[in-house]
Amino acid sequence: VLHEHGVASLALLGELHETMDALGRFGKPGEPRVLLLSSQRHSSGINLQVARHVVIVHPYCTPTSVSRESISRSQMLAFEAQAIGRVRRFPQARPVHVYRLFAAGTVEEDLYTVR
Repeated sequence: VLHEHGVASLALLGELHETMDALGRFGKPGEPRVLLLSSQRHSSGINLQVARHVVIVHPYCTPTSVSRESISRSQMLAFEAQAIGRVRRFPQARPVHVYRLFAAGTVEEDLYTVR
């Protein structure tokens, strides 16, 4: 979808050398400013202080999740906190903006709107 709208991006996919290449390019002048990664596959060990925005498209869920009860809300929030922590850490000095996108009527909406 990004490509169709003229937004260049890097993704942490494939073999280790491809992932390392994408990480090395991210944040460099003239390189794509969007990095796609999965919190399930890349939740630890990556420091992304050059980023300023975190967009969470899917919380920590499985394809078989059918209700709020089938997912640990605390685990979902822990994975999100870890993803945000990849950007919001020393030497990050700029504000970091976090966005959560989810569709109405989904398990994700149910998880986020629990009071």
